[in-house]
Amino acid sequence: MSRRSFGRSLAFGLAGAVLIAIGAASACTTFDGLSASTDGGVDVGVDQGIVAVDAAPEAAALPTYLSEGDAARACALVFRCPLLAASVITSVAVPVDPTNFTLCMDWLAGPLPPNRVGIPIQSSIFQCIANATTCSAAAACVPIENFLPGDPRCVDAGAADAGKERCADDGGTVLRCNELYALHCGSGYYAPGSACLIGLDKSHWCALNPNCTTQSSCLGTVLDYCGAGSKLHEGINCAASGYTCGLDPEAGAPDCLTDTTIKLCIAPGADCAAESVAVCDGYQESLFDCASMGATCSKKSGPARCVRTSDTCSSFDANVNVCNGSSIALCLGGKPASFDCASVSLSCKPGAGAKSAHCG
Repeated sequence: MSRRSFGRSLAFGLAGAVLIAIGAASACTTFDGLSASTDGGVDVGVDQGIVAVDAAPEAAALPTYLSEGDAARACALVFRCPLLAASVITSVAVPVDPTNFTLCMDWLAGPLPPNRVGIPIQSSIFQCIANATTCSAAAACVPIENFLPGDPRCVDAGAADAGKERCADDGGTVLRCNELYALHCGSGYYAPGSACLIGLDKSHWCALNPNCTTQSSCLGTVLDYCGAGSKLHEGINCAASGYTCGLDPEAGAPDCLTDTTIKLCIAPGADCAAESVAVCDGYQESLFDCASMGATCSKKSGPARCVRTSDTCSSFDANVNVCNGSSIALCLGGKPASFDCASVSLSCKPGAGAKSAHCG
């Protein structure tokens, strides 16, 4: 396993527990967005179940991950499926909130910094989640799936394999039962053709072939390298998590970089770093450059997010996340909006416990 693979593998098992604690403490866990507005982004409009009030003209030109209807479907699953939010932040460094529906919607359907790295690949992962109808199907969309103890995929493996690493789904999935996460090799995060392989050190990873002798290099945004102990030929697309691929000046070798270096972190979540929102995926910081969309980073009332002086509402206002029949009041891109959950065959469910009202 490479230095990066090893570091991230340690982080994967921590992400679920940290996000559960964050969600229990408050409705603050998110921020997000990625998809070209000319392809995946859809302007706010009644045909998507959204009615916007005083929509800012500059917001329409900015990219989004999903249309409003697809974002509602994806966020409904984030609310419904345990650890899906944790898996998303670990996989693509986008902390979709599992407790504040409008915050989740704003990250997926609201405006994003136009220079955010990896918008197309992240958008495709969110589109896959939006198209899913079950929690297991949604979890299979993300490169790194956190799961709970007692997952039947591990329990049903029998005493000999329970708690160990193994291949599943005809080599399409790496199960790390003792660390409570799975790797989905068919995801765009891994190099095309990756499958579950066993290395010389008996570790299991999504890889291209064994007995690797290639030198580490960047193939566009894909980091191509040999696992240090496994000697597996591995490839990961740095852009899936918002990183570039380049020469790490400290190590003197190619790696996934935040700007021009590796910015390590520990706890998954979002914070302000000057005028950027810095999202920790449990291993490394990924940036959303607020300044590139005429915004600043703010942590007022909740988690770090990009805000603009023209904003007239926030995800934490008392009049958002309120049901009115099948519709729910939202704040998207800093402007009040109403989304009809029935437009995507869902209903508006009142809030309960730590969770706000939401489409479900």
